[in-house]
Amino acid sequence: MQGTDRQRLDARIGHGDGWTALRLDGVIDEHNGLAGLTPALGPKTDTLLLDLGGVRRINSVGVRDWVVWLKSQRERYRHVVLFDCPPAIMNEVNLVRNFAEGALITTFRAPYYCDRCGQESVQTLDAPAMIAQDVRKAPPFPCGKPACANALDDAEETYFAFFDDQRDLARPANLDALVAAAREALAAASTVTHASAPIVEKPLDLRAAEARLAMASVPTGAPVPGDGQRPGRQDPVFIAILVVMLGILGVLVYLIATLE
Repeated sequence: MQGTDRQRLDARIGHGDGWTALRLDGVIDEHNGLAGLTPALGPKTDTLLLDLGGVRRINSVGVRDWVVWLKSQRERYRHVVLFDCPPAIMNEVNLVRNFAEGALITTFRAPYYCDRCGQESVQTLDAPAMIAQDVRKAPPFPCGKPACANALDDAEETYFAFFDDQRDLARPANLDALVAAAREALAAASTVTHASAPIVEKPLDLRAAEARLAMASVPTGAPVPGDGQRPGRQDPVFIAILVVMLGILGVLVYLIATLE
């Protein structure tokens, strides 16, 4: 059944002086329901802050819907800010040209791996700070063991490629304070909307299959909707005709044998 709890996309919404915050948790797929979130955001404010830290996965249909939805938000808000973007989102940011077009990315998360001890981790990086310092090298995050070999588990030139599109974007005043306020508001908020598309218990193709199955299992003699014949009476008629034909054939064989 579609739209299970494991797959659903939940949202939390917070508000402040001149800003609106939205956190997404779950999977952005064909059941994302992003379009239905816009009315839930309430009156338009100056800045929309999107916390994407809870997004676990996004598929191709989700990417398409996200691009359309984000474009509509850029037309509503003067500033759109993305923060705590997980690797699943960052991969699309660098792969799909307009995935984050016009949106300012602040904090984002990067996968790290230690070749020596095999430890995997996800570290939070600050995009504006790295861009201001013109740094495209992953900062060190020691794994805590001797001779640590912890490093970005991706190509730096690819993972930080989005920096080029961020340089000329306008930043809202007091950006760090805005993000901090958004975190606080969202932490206190409850889930106010379920963004998944309505559950479809029986897709159309399944309903058609069930109808065909029902027709095939109609009891003998029971009428089939849309059909003037009764399946239960077809077999006796056929048998009767077959008996008559066999009888005629028997008479012909007898006559031929007699004439000879």
